[in-house]
Amino acid sequence: MNKKWLAAFAATVALSLPFAGCGGETEDEPGIVYDAKDWDIANTTVWKYHGTAEDVRIPDGVTCIADSAFSGCRALASVTIPDGVRGIGASAFSGCTSLASVTIPDGVKSIGGSAFSRCTSLATVTIGDGVTVIGDYAFSWCESLAGVTMGNGVKGIGDDAFYGCTSLATVTIPASVTSIGGSAFYNCTSLKTVTYGGTEEQWEQIAGIGGCGLSGKEITFAGNEE
Repeated sequence: MNKKWLAAFAATVALSLPFAGCGGETEDEPGIVYDAKDWDIANTTVWKYHGTAEDVRIPDGVTCIADSAFSGCRALASVTIPDGVRGIGASAFSGCTSLASVTIPDGVKSIGGSAFSRCTSLATVTIGDGVTVIGDYAFSWCESLAGVTMGNGVKGIGDDAFYGCTSLATVTIPASVTSIGGSAFYNCTSLKTVTYGGTEEQWEQIAGIGGCGLSGKEITFAGNEE
């Protein structure tokens, strides 16, 4: 039997699984349960969301959100990302102009470049302890973003990661961070104070600290208080 035909058949079967709550499903239904008219899902990856809902929960069982999967979904106001998701691709939610807040669970390891870029209504972001890398331009031009809390696993903040976040007033950077990319916080015109989880000595050892846009900001060193 032709291997290409088998692959196409498998994809068709996968896309036919019903979404929870739409009827026809059972508790022991194998695979990921979702509505095929709104979702392209294969190999536990959301490749594209075609729906227009304001509130979206990514189906349980998904482990990856592909590049541009929700890009341009202007009606999307809130999204629930399950703990099983391990990666958020480049531009995954870029241009979701109604998205107001996002919590990235501990299971996520990386946030791709421009993942939430130009989410102009995004006001708060909580990044879980599992995330180690925040990609280039990940939250750039999120003009309503007022506060960011990063988990204790973040090691690298990419170039221009928060560029142009003109409402950003507070940011907490964990002691785990070892590098901050160029202009990561440039043009964050409301940012006055930064809380850093480590000591002043540790802060000065972070690669790229001189060109990330935090020069002249008031830094509070939580590690000095221990």
